[in-house]
Amino acid sequence: MSKLTISQLKAINSRYNIFTSIRVPSTSSTIPNGSLSNTTSTLKDIISTRREPTTCGSKILQDYIAPYDATISKLLEKEGTTIIGKTNMDEFGMGNSTLNSHFGPTLNPLYQQSENLVPDYEEVVFWTPKGKSINAEIQYTEPSADIVANYERHTYIKPKLQEKSQYKIDPSMRIAGGSSGGSAASVAAGLCDFAIGTDTGGSIRLPACYTSTFGFKPSYGRISRWGLVSYAQSLDTVGIISKDLELVKNYR
Repeated sequence: MSKLTISQLKAINSRYNIFTSIRVPSTSSTIPNGSLSNTTSTLKDIISTRREPTTCGSKILQDYIAPYDATISKLLEKEGTTIIGKTNMDEFGMGNSTLNSHFGPTLNPLYQQSENLVPDYEEVVFWTPKGKSINAEIQYTEPSADIVANYERHTYIKPKLQEKSQYKIDPSMRIAGGSSGGSAASVAAGLCDFAIGTDTGGSIRLPACYTSTFGFKPSYGRISRWGLVSYAQSLDTVGIISKDLELVKNYR
């Protein structure tokens, strides 16, 4: 899939409210030549990352930057996929509609939506110490010149919220399912080749069904849950959503 520009991602997201954050690629980063090279992907916003917030769809975590990257995130980047953003979800995974998020509902891209849900965007920049797995400090102002070389610069785009009473949703609109509704919507809207979601009791399979995509919940523990904010420890499973069945089969 050809990569969409930030402007194209914003245009689609403004209609359907799919992302909680969109990554701004680093000009200095190189993409590894792995088994997932030339693919794009999204992560459900319950998977910990150091480059943007991990909100779990909750106001209380809206600015939380995790101190480490989840294993699934590190493995995906090692294999060469480009993660384009974190996707909306029912708060802490508790829902089956992606209507229960602090960041507003995610709508189903298979249906027409004529009004924007997201009115504007904000670019957020912050710095973290290089080479540290645990971020002892996060700075939102540029470090002084004598130590800036020891810091990594991170940039993400944050959709701005509007009051839920102001949402104008087309009468024919349907839900995207949940709790991985943003992940499924990102695939259905053609924004990425595949999305990573999590499934406790249908949270991948339901939104995949509602958006005419393929959703796969592997056996419990098949994919590492390290860095996943838990809903139910003994049931949470990391899985994949895609339009490409071969991709789902190859990486099961």
